Amino acid sequence: MAPREKAREELAKLKKTMNEDQSRTVEHLRVEFEQKVAERSNGRWDPRIADEELIGLNKKLKEQFGKDLSSVATNEDAKGNKDDFLWNMFLWSLTVGVLSYLVSDWMYVSGPEAAPASPGSGKRWGRQVQPTVLHHDMSLQDCFKGRVSNLTYHRTEVCSACHGSGAKHSRRCPHCNGRGAHVVQTPFGLAEMECPECDGAGFVVTEHCSVCHGHGKVSRKHTVQVKILPGMMEGEKISFYGEGNQMPKADPGDLVVVLKEKKDKQFWRQKYDLHANVSLTLKEALLGFSKKVDHLDGSSVVVSKKEITQMDEIMRFPGYGFMKGKSKKADRGDLFVHLAVKIPEKLSRKQVEKLEKVFED
Repeated sequence: MAPREKAREELAKLKKTMNEDQSRTVEHLRVEFEQKVAERSNGRWDPRIADEELIGLNKKLKEQFGKDLSSVATNEDAKGNKDDFLWNMFLWSLTVGVLSYLVSDWMYVSGPEAAPASPGSGKRWGRQVQPTVLHHDMSLQDCFKGRVSNLTYHRTEVCSACHGSGAKHSRRCPHCNGRGAHVVQTPFGLAEMECPECDGAGFVVTEHCSVCHGHGKVSRKHTVQVKILPGMMEGEKISFYGEGNQMPKADPGDLVVVLKEKKDKQFWRQKYDLHANVSLTLKEALLGFSKKVDHLDGSSVVVSKKEITQMDEIMRFPGYGFMKGKSKKADRGDLFVHLAVKIPEKLSRKQVEKLEKVFED
């Protein structure tokens, strides 16, 4: 039996249990029901539209008479169409879910220097907090010899008291029944959307956490060991996976330490070459000299010359610069010693007379 005739039959049975006024009201509702289906179906009888309008009809009958047409159902073809529709929507939702996971996995950022995650920092939530960037000062001696130092900083951590929920006491969200989401109809079919009442948490806070005051996160000091390798330069980055800020329902961010070189009074560097200034007196420049220069590694470099030294002359010492690689056998840059002749501001009469005799000869 077609659903239209089935609805009429059930309404006729319902009217037999009512008085004349009630039967007239039911007949009015039947006509209204069929008119709405015809209008929405453009003059035809669409089983799916009829099924939707039947919900409104049952609601009105229930409100006025305490009875409805719960036994009325659409025909088998409509049921089959509905089952196919739901199955297709399930496949669509599954495809969207897989694609969303893949996209979020692709957008997972491991820091400015994209590098594979360490074995102990596997992704859990599919999204990661943005990296924390800090600058760390190092001396030229640190760059030359290497050094391990502690770096203490403040970072945001998930509250351990409430595990990021922000709640000391809570109850299940009545809107989504604790699921954190509900199914809605979209132009593309059925989709699961975040519950607006609980913001996807699945629960409603009745009392805030006394530690984080409902924020789900706190600020704490944290310390990491920064290992500066010999030869490292200013601007180089050292990444600490998962040591950055934390947020509820997200993977911890990375900590990125950017090295900053402090100036030295005597030395400076150009890539892997080390440069130093050495001052000479006029006598040393003219008659020769021999001096010891304290190197960055604590050793001494002998700088000597027997001939006359020209102004701004540079002496090169191969292999006394910075390491060019992480291996102990890596090549080194050179040391360049810049000789600066210090000219006296004035001479005594005796000095002038002696110099005149020298230049006369």
